[in-house]
Amino acid sequence: MNTVVTSKEAILSVSRELIRTEGWTAINIRSVAKACNISVGSIYNYFDSKSELIAATVESVWKEIFKPLQDLNS
Repeated sequence: MNTVVTSKEAILSVSRELIRTEGWTAINIRSVAKACNISVGSIYNYFDSKSELIAATVESVWKEIFKPLQDLNS
C-alpha cells in the first residue's frame, strides 16, 4: 500500500467511478480501498461503514449534478 494520505474527496471520486463502470454492487470498503491503493483502515478514517460510504457517494453525485445550477444562481 502507498503511504500517501488520500483525501475523502479522492475516495468519493473513486467510488463514483466504480459505480459508473461496475455498478452499485461493486462498492464496498475493500474494493474502494483497492482502487485507491490504500488500506481498508484508511477508508474507515473517513467512513464508519459501507452504508456511510455509499450515502456520502450518493450525496457527492447529487452535488455534482446540481453544481451547474448553483453556479447559474451565483
